[in-house]
Amino acid sequence: MRHFPRAFLYLLLIPACSAPALAVDAAAPSYIPPEQQTPREQASFDCAKAKTTDEKIICGDHDLAALDRRMGEIYLAARAALPKAEKNALLQAQRQWLAGHDTACGIPAQGTVPKDAAACFIKRYQARTAELQALMTRGNVIRELGGTEPWTEDEDQSQDSQKHIDMLVNCVGKDQADSVVAKGRCCGPGGEWTVEDESTTTPYVINGKRYLVFSVHYYDHISVTRGMCETQTNEKGEEDTVCPNVPDTPGSCTTVFEEQTPGSGEFAAMPQRWDSALTLAELLTGKGADTKFAEALHAKLAPGEMLTLAPKKGAQRHYQWNAGAKRYEEGR
Repeated sequence: MRHFPRAFLYLLLIPACSAPALAVDAAAPSYIPPEQQTPREQASFDCAKAKTTDEKIICGDHDLAALDRRMGEIYLAARAALPKAEKNALLQAQRQWLAGHDTACGIPAQGTVPKDAAACFIKRYQARTAELQALMTRGNVIRELGGTEPWTEDEDQSQDSQKHIDMLVNCVGKDQADSVVAKGRCCGPGGEWTVEDESTTTPYVINGKRYLVFSVHYYDHISVTRGMCETQTNEKGEEDTVCPNVPDTPGSCTTVFEEQTPGSGEFAAMPQRWDSALTLAELLTGKGADTKFAEALHAKLAPGEMLTLAPKKGAQRHYQWNAGAKRYEEGR
């Protein structure tokens, strides 16, 4: 249970440069020494062995290192999704992109690395990630990315799992503070609650953007208020306050987070929330008579095309838009 109040190696596609690395400012605001980085802050390669200037720039900024790891995952997923004839073209394009850092960001052959080099790299990584995400979802394909992530306390959990959980918990807290909780945008009962291990987060790429589907099972710890208690007199004539034993209440809900800008890795909760744990397929078909997610998604996709859901494991599923019902129906 979780109570609230892996390093992925991405092979560099070009040989390491033999030229000596330039001096990189290790005092940058977001710099975290490699030995102190969490898995979420690590690059797609071992920063302890960073030698080239590009590698040191990446390892010198934990946000950039995380982008490097994430883009590596997206690249491999995009390459796996392409037909064989296009895989080599993508490989060559990725090599050219990696080789273009120095020119694009003004890295000199000799001398000092510009102070804005990491910021320049971040923009390039975000733009390239967006291109890869668009490539892997062309033709109205929803692609499951990385598989469903269980909420466990296992140290081997995926690198972004804790970050995703933090997003949901912070969102619930913000809802309470901003009185948005009345709309129920963020999944969770508020107050003190326990999330069960069967809860999951499943990442997808839809229309070039990443989405996170939170299916949450929880227990709501109901607080005992003063009005629920009564004063009783014991055998000694002393007054005692007796409060009822209020059992925890089980519940489930679903919240979807949408990437704000393709490739940015910045998410915000969508306005809908569901009071049961649902899968993406159930959201598409409007289970629970709520079709808002299906309608919002349909408005962003190319009209008239079949929608394909490509899971990490198993066969693809195909859906056709039902204009009258305002939801998707699974084809045969």
